[in-house]
Amino acid sequence: MKFLKMLVLVAFVVFAMGAANADIVNTWYLNGVTFTDGTTATGSFDWDATTSTASNWNITTQNGFAENGVSMSGFNYTPGDSIGNAYNNTFGPNSILFVKNGVTQYISFQTFGPLTDAGGNMPLELGTDFGSGSGLSYECLNCFPSGRQMVSGSLTTQAVPEPASMMLLGSGLLGGARMIRRRLKK
Repeated sequence: MKFLKMLVLVAFVVFAMGAANADIVNTWYLNGVTFTDGTTATGSFDWDATTSTASNWNITTQNGFAENGVSMSGFNYTPGDSIGNAYNNTFGPNSILFVKNGVTQYISFQTFGPLTDAGGNMPLELGTDFGSGSGLSYECLNCFPSGRQMVSGSLTTQAVPEPASMMLLGSGLLGGARMIRRRLKK
């Protein structure tokens, strides 16, 4: 009888997890992001694939130099001091931009496809010459001509469990518990 109660409890927990996962967002991590001056960008941001919105970003760049030799201060982009959003088809399809408040310094990530809940590794669209616009992943200060292109990197995440699958598992466990209960009564 204890086993049956435990099975029913587990089924309800799994079922509830499926319902709770309906609005979960993925955390995407910067992986190996390097600029033309050899400096890096690190950090992460949460992404809601349903609404194409970013939240909880924390992205840090290092002090370095723009491709035209102008010094660029590193910056820690967070919701408290910058804005972040998707600008699909403004800076190219699948571009995500984080803009420092009150200054024309921003970082742009251009991916080859949309960020989804499927998880995995999403390569960045890269370039080697900021002035030519050869790639749309870069950081700039008073953009054009002062910027530095990303020459390597990707965004990575883990898959978010699909809510329907969790609910199906919970339903199956409940059905199994019911069958066991019926057999025990006979």
